[in-house]
Amino acid sequence: MNGIFASIVGLLQQELDLHQELLELARQEQRDLVSGSVQDLAKVVQEQEERIYKIRSLESARLELIRMLAQKHGLKPEELTLSRLASLADEETADRFSHLQRAMVQVLQELSVISKANALLAQQALGYTRTLLEILSQEEGAYDPQRKRNRRSILVDREV
Repeated sequence: MNGIFASIVGLLQQELDLHQELLELARQEQRDLVSGSVQDLAKVVQEQEERIYKIRSLESARLELIRMLAQKHGLKPEELTLSRLASLADEETADRFSHLQRAMVQVLQELSVISKANALLAQQALGYTRTLLEILSQEEGAYDPQRKRNRRSILVDREV
């Protein structure tokens, strides 16, 4: 395996590993959203941000290697897809690229599905919270047609 190809394979493997961790964190986020555990949810979100930062760093390094390889082969960097890389590499490396590509697609598809579900759960939680705040901040005596009662919030002061 050529040195630059080996480096790209190594970076892709690290990215795949981090995406798999993100997938597990997304599943944990879903459990925390359902249970309403705000503290646990905050920890998961922080861990997700850390993984995303690492992925961006790896992606930058990989793109630099792609630029170098593209220049070496007289190609544009955007032309060097995983499939094209596989065609330039030896058989063993080509197999690794194919395996990594299939695995990454699968993980990203699962991550997309869970992320969409988590977004819906978060919207529902936000809607529930808003409704609860509206109920708690209803004015006492709002049903009194003569408005003789002292109008004030039941539990929450509306003014901030």
